[in-house]
Amino acid sequence: MLKEELERRVHNGQATEDFDISGLDLQAAQLAGGVFERCDFHGADLSGATLQESVLTECNLRGAKLRGIDLRHVTLNKCDLSGADLSEAVGPVAKILDCDLTEADLSSASAAVWLLHKCRLDKANLCDVEFDRTSILESVSLVGCDLSRANCKMLIVYEADLSQAIFADTKLDTSVLVRCSLAGQTFSGQDLTRTQMMESDLSGCDLSGATLNQINVQAGDLR
Repeated sequence: MLKEELERRVHNGQATEDFDISGLDLQAAQLAGGVFERCDFHGADLSGATLQESVLTECNLRGAKLRGIDLRHVTLNKCDLSGADLSEAVGPVAKILDCDLTEADLSSASAAVWLLHKCRLDKANLCDVEFDRTSILESVSLVGCDLSRANCKMLIVYEADLSQAIFADTKLDTSVLVRCSLAGQTFSGQDLTRTQMMESDLSGCDLSGATLNQINVQAGDLR
């Protein structure tokens, strides 16, 4: 399938199901409003493409190039995004549901009002991401996830293992972490002003020199 044919299908409101789009050059493709089910985008180049208000279900985007992609009001459901390049992705109100983002690169993405629900983010690169009212919810795996220099403005994380995540120079002030494992983490010298760490495991955390103004660790484990 050629780029022009795919754009025409989307423009005509045709659902795209079980198509092999792997390896195609879809740079800057206009795919807003598209409906994709069980499509194979493995290794495709969608850099700078527009997926605004699209819905992708059970699609294979493993290793796809999605740098700078427009994700405004996009829904990704049960998709494989492992190893995908989503760096500098933009667009508010994206829903990423039950997706595999293992080793995905989301560095410098603008993640405003995103919802990541039951996703796997092991070893994902979230460096320099601008979170704004984003929610990461329920049994999310973030083993080795790198949040260095991420700006976590009003980030909500619920029931996630953050004990092996990387928080170098991460701005966590105003974040809310509920029922999370932070055991053994180092927050030395960091600004945790107004951070909420409720019902979370903080055992063995290094908080030396951290700014703890108005921090809330209600029912947290500080052993």
